[in-house]
Amino acid sequence: MRYYNAIQAAKYIGCDPKTVRRMLKRGELTGERTAKGWLAIPGGQVEYAKIKWEEEQAKFARIGQPRESSGNVSNASLPNMSTEALDSIRQLEDRVTQLEEIITAQNARIASLEKVVSNAPLQVHSPPIPVQPSQNTIPPKAAQKRNIAPNSPIPSDLPPGTLHSSQFADQLGIKRTVFDSMMKNGIGGEELERTKIPIVARPGTNKNYFNPTQQKKALALLRKHGKLPGA
Repeated sequence: MRYYNAIQAAKYIGCDPKTVRRMLKRGELTGERTAKGWLAIPGGQVEYAKIKWEEEQAKFARIGQPRESSGNVSNASLPNMSTEALDSIRQLEDRVTQLEEIITAQNARIASLEKVVSNAPLQVHSPPIPVQPSQNTIPPKAAQKRNIAPNSPIPSDLPPGTLHSSQFADQLGIKRTVFDSMMKNGIGGEELERTKIPIVARPGTNKNYFNPTQQKKALALLRKHGKLPGA
């Protein structure tokens, strides 16, 4: 089956494309939309509309009314215009009608896209919250070197504020190896007072902790012998 757009149907029927559009609005013609949005009128309906149109025009002719031309411009109304000029005008009219169909199709496409966008869920991606390291956190590499687990818990029986010797050395700004040597050999013949807890898996070795009181004493001893960095 053949299909016509509004311009083709108007040419076949012998009327103005606007008349075809009025027929569509009144339901005298029914058209379909292609996948690209173009209007397609079945050939059978166009043939029937042509018959009806000619009958109506014949009635008007009998009562002395002018028959509608196939375009907006009538040859009788413009006697001085050449055939080429009239054809150019009609071509422009056809082009305007085509553009109107394109705009209608584009508007339908825009409406479809707006519907898709309005139904799409809104996703908001929040940036990750940076985790601030704890003051007592031991850097993983340093902890591996010292065989101390990062964030190693302080024994619960020790006073609040107690620090492992490595943590205390880090806070003082003293290298851990140097601080280990101070704990082992003392400073100026004086021992660093600390809490020693034996390591069961390693007989003869201890974990060293400094409670708040021992930390104060250690600071005083380090200042006394000028062992604090920057002192």
